[in-house]
Amino acid sequence: MEVAEIVRPVRDVRHRAHGIEAVQFTWEPGTRTPKHSHHSRGVVKIQEGCLFEVKDGVKTYYRAGDTLLEVPNESIHIVGNDTNTLARSFHIYWPELAMDELPDDDADTAALATPPPPELL
Repeated sequence: MEVAEIVRPVRDVRHRAHGIEAVQFTWEPGTRTPKHSHHSRGVVKIQEGCLFEVKDGVKTYYRAGDTLLEVPNESIHIVGNDTNTLARSFHIYWPELAMDELPDDDADTAALATPPPPELL
């Protein structure tokens, strides 16, 4: 079985100093991260549009205004935009972002195949 290439979001580092990194992500429709874990704490604010998170085979959607917390080595997940509109998110990591990429498993693949609810399209 051939695996499709992952189209990643655009990552724009806005600040990096004293062990803190602030990053703006722009998520075109169809972009996503690989499955990964973080070695840093993080706070994520959805600024525009809608993003999904797949964690433990469950897909959850977050809208503009929502805030997420990233916990080191606890949040193994995939984040992406499967809607028809652009999304933006702002992330603050401390220490600076370091992560391990992991292969998708069957539960991830099934969750990723689930379309977004119609109201998010």
